[in-house]
Amino acid sequence: EVDILNYLASLHLTKAAIPKVLFWGAMSNSKLLIQSTRKKLGSHGIYRLTDLHLNFLGELFTKTTRREIFRKSQCFIKLEKNIGELSKHLDNKWKQRLIRGIKYIGSELGEAEVPLGLCHGDFTPWNTFLDSGKLFVFDWEYTTKQSIPLWDIFHFLIHPRILVKKDRAETIVRKVKNHNLLQQYLSFVNINNHEMEVMLLFYLCDISCFYLYKISKQGQSSEEEKKSVNTWGEMLDLILSKLMK
Repeated sequence: EVDILNYLASLHLTKAAIPKVLFWGAMSNSKLLIQSTRKKLGSHGIYRLTDLHLNFLGELFTKTTRREIFRKSQCFIKLEKNIGELSKHLDNKWKQRLIRGIKYIGSELGEAEVPLGLCHGDFTPWNTFLDSGKLFVFDWEYTTKQSIPLWDIFHFLIHPRILVKKDRAETIVRKVKNHNLLQQYLSFVNINNHEMEVMLLFYLCDISCFYLYKISKQGQSSEEEKKSVNTWGEMLDLILSKLMK
């Protein structure tokens, strides 16, 4: 996270404030990271996507993105590898979902030049807040320097609906795809609706792998984790059935 925060500082972002590294070093046989914050009494979270979020994601896209043949990209290769390794430990239903997903993504975007850039990795309402009219974005531990340009916006729209609102998969997919600010952002990053749906498939495969791997390492899962993973799976089924008609 330290390297990412230092990299972000070098970008001189203006659309949102980012924590600064105040201290990073050894402390009592462990490493200690101290970051700055702007949080104070008047600060508050925003649980809906706004132009402030779009402006920040747009600036991040502009300053970090470069086009690359998707099949040769680090993010595609990593997801393909993760699915291959994870499939050995999954039931047949999950295995088929993920294999069908990565094959379809490769067939549709594999040879295309796709804009890829930095992704926060956990861009949610609870990792952002508003202070004096400016967005503050923190918790960058899951950041990757290369991913699809819609990963963060998908996560912001989907994750709270699964964890907080407990929405059904059909409701989430419908509301995300029809969200007016997502449609606005598609124009900015020059991605059409079909490409958006394929990238949604990529996001769902990627986030599902994250949680399935986490559960496999724990050896057990809570009821909430089981319900969340079931919702990811149902969303994957919906997207796959529509795309592969």
